[in-house]
Amino acid sequence: MRAGRSELGKTQGAYLPRRLRDLMQSLETYLQGYLDGEIPGPRAVKGVQEIKLEIQKAIASDYLRRRKHKLEGDG
Repeated sequence: MRAGRSELGKTQGAYLPRRLRDLMQSLETYLQGYLDGEIPGPRAVKGVQEIKLEIQKAIASDYLRRRKHKLEGDG
């Protein structure tokens, strides 16, 4: 293992950016669908709210995973 690179970075570091990229793509799809008139307003709003919640969950999960890894490394 290279200095300054944790096992977490090797195994799961790409998960959050990939997950956020997928969620942002879904968000763009809802917004573009609304702007194009393909998705009604209430459905678009609900979709955006669901994606916002998923983004918050992904960030919180990543934070907790990194914190757990750090605490296990300190112990």
